[in-house]
Amino acid sequence: CGRHIVNLPGFGKIVGGKLAPAGSFPWQVLLSANGRGGGIVIGDRWIMTAAHVLNGNTSDEVRVASLHLHPEYNNVDDVEYDHDIALIHLQHPITFNAHVMPLCLPAKDAKYPTGRNGLVSGFGTMEFDTSTNNLMYVPLPVVNQTICRKSIEGRDERKGIPSLTDNMFCAGNPEGGKDSCQGDSGGAYVLKEGDHFWAAGIVSWGINCGEPGRYGVYSHTSSDQALQLVEPNPSTLLFHDEVQFKCESKYYTLEGDVCGQQKQVVSALAEMWEADQRRWERYPGSFSQNIPKEEEHP
Repeated sequence: CGRHIVNLPGFGKIVGGKLAPAGSFPWQVLLSANGRGGGIVIGDRWIMTAAHVLNGNTSDEVRVASLHLHPEYNNVDDVEYDHDIALIHLQHPITFNAHVMPLCLPAKDAKYPTGRNGLVSGFGTMEFDTSTNNLMYVPLPVVNQTICRKSIEGRDERKGIPSLTDNMFCAGNPEGGKDSCQGDSGGAYVLKEGDHFWAAGIVSWGINCGEPGRYGVYSHTSSDQALQLVEPNPSTLLFHDEVQFKCESKYYTLEGDVCGQQKQVVSALAEMWEADQRRWERYPGSFSQNIPKEEEHP
């Protein structure tokens, strides 16, 4: 889990910037119907997303076995995003290949040090408030929790603004210009350990995309939270401290490699993306699955 097959050559803008190369985020899912959101492949029958992306939707366009919202998620007035995490259990397994792979979940002792760079990908807003069906990505550093809380609580107008809880963390730059945005909700904020990426957070909410002094807010994807949603059968989830054990099982194998070994080394983070200042708003999604088909190779 948590590997991809291509280099990330450089970073453009998440709002009107470069496309993510094919295969660079093989765990990314697009959820769309009455709006759009993101999702994360974490097992052959499991998609992780933000609870608010599923909340209130009853679409049966795809064959899902069940939906699992966190039992403590309660966002009746659209201003409480604590425990904003959910899982979609698919009726039929996903076929893993070079462009479709699961993302690892964090180890129990996972750290989120301030300033550490992670990656966010999604199909959210670009210029002129338009969304895209092309996957975009941006690197963003983890923000000190106290600094982020002050940026939210210091607003003159607090009505309708969610609160930052210990189940959330922030990422972004104080100068702004780089952010996730509406339509990206439910996608992953990933960190890298060795050769593996893992889901540190889920895009949840924010205030004015890319605005200076404001940051995107992400739900923690702790192992404990995920297990609460799928017990008593969590055996298909992939935790990044159990990768070797899982890779000896059935999860995925790339042609010519063992256990998903990528053929190219991921390059270091390069230039940051810029982003226009955009107003944040929640776009509910449904659970329409859009996972690329396996490509044929000569």
